[in-house]
Amino acid sequence: MSTFTPDAADIVLMYDSFHHLLDPAGFVRALRPAVAKFLLIEPAGDWLGCWQKTLELDWIPLDVDAMRARLEWQLNLAAPTAAAASTSDDKGEPVEHRYTLADLEGLFEGYGLAVRGTIAGIGDYPPNPHAAGPLREDFGRIAADTLAAVEDVLMRHDLDLHAKHWVIVAERGAPHRLRTPRPINPETSDPSHGLQGAYDVEYGQYEGPSEVPASTVVLAALTVKNRSWRPWSSHSDAAPVFASYHWLDADGTMATEDGRRSLLPRTLLPGESLTMTLTVDAPQRPGTYTLAVDLVEEGVTWFSRAGAPMLRIKVGVKP
Repeated sequence: MSTFTPDAADIVLMYDSFHHLLDPAGFVRALRPAVAKFLLIEPAGDWLGCWQKTLELDWIPLDVDAMRARLEWQLNLAAPTAAAASTSDDKGEPVEHRYTLADLEGLFEGYGLAVRGTIAGIGDYPPNPHAAGPLREDFGRIAADTLAAVEDVLMRHDLDLHAKHWVIVAERGAPHRLRTPRPINPETSDPSHGLQGAYDVEYGQYEGPSEVPASTVVLAALTVKNRSWRPWSSHSDAAPVFASYHWLDADGTMATEDGRRSLLPRTLLPGESLTMTLTVDAPQRPGTYTLAVDLVEEGVTWFSRAGAPMLRIKVGVKP
């Protein structure tokens, strides 16, 4: 960076990356002579360096996509399928330190800051987001337009800085143009979803052993209720639905991602429940595990990836 000449760059653009820097102050200091302006999109931070998610609106694109999926199903429009999404988390432990507005003022010494909140940094995407369904593009535009409109409303009411992402402009030599957001008292509990989705499932009673020998096959009774608007069948030609599972070890790390499939004994209509047999392969290594029961629409998505909570059962695996 020392080879940069003064004012060598007009602007540095960084998306969701500044908070990963090992020495952000040194980074800004080294670039200060060469860069007149920074434009960052960053997660909002709290005083502990954690992500401040005061206003979480990822449900907007999920609900718009639920409308799209229901309309395609109601009109009997064929939708292409793709490989089921992975349930595993990204590997590695990157540097993660989010910054408050006061932190950013200190890091960008010599720069004036202007900050606006944005809800466009989506963390939870609709199921099978890469599939090119017949109405996917149209409803993608609807979701984008809705996010933009809601963001403008929040800005007009001075609520945008409560969003979980910020758009930060740092301009060398300019005065700060920082705002204090209007105070709010948000609900701490998660609201129930207002729209029915294609993957809304309720798990009822689970009857299975709490301790199993390693590398054995286990049978359990599982009650499942279809809270979606469409029937689920394990005999569908296009995308059958099965009961399955994942194994998590004592640290919560995925030990078995792709569990054995179990057939639904009959077509499960919206609002109906059934009790079925879940066949499970026990892990090979002894230890304490969590059996995470999940449904899967084969070739499309795991239900958990579509926002349905998994049923978690502690199981001891003995030699």
